[in-house]
Amino acid sequence: MVSEELKKFFSDMTRVEKDYARRLEKTGRRVEHRGLRALIEAVAMDSEKHSMLYKALEEGFGEIEYVTEAEANAIIGEIDYHIKTEAEFIKTLTEKIKSCSDPSIRFVLKTILRDEIYHHVLLENIKKIILEKKKRLDEALWRIIMEELEEKNKELQ
Repeated sequence: MVSEELKKFFSDMTRVEKDYARRLEKTGRRVEHRGLRALIEAVAMDSEKHSMLYKALEEGFGEIEYVTEAEANAIIGEIDYHIKTEAEFIKTLTEKIKSCSDPSIRFVLKTILRDEIYHHVLLENIKKIILEKKKRLDEALWRIIMEELEEKNKELQ
């Protein structure tokens, strides 16, 4: 169970990150240099992402007991595709960074690489969580079935 203090923190941070995102978006629109504008807008997107994550925490993110078979099947295939794709991106970006001499380009490529590595690890963990939650549901369903069978057997005796 999440304390009220922590829920308030999540709520406050949701608002703060949304505000940061809006301010950075506004700043980015005023920047003419495409590279700088892209970097500022990327940070704005991260702030928006953070606000979504805080909101999910505030609403009980950790309270998911299980994932249904249908939910797992809908998600796992796509996650597997992205895990494979991220691994290819990581390899390619690492090679490009090694061969690039322009410090500005290397900086942006390293920033993207860091995100790709993070996404790769995140997706692997999401997959693990989904499979564990699905397993819990399967175990719970089998437990219910077995209990009902035992009850029926007792009635027949």
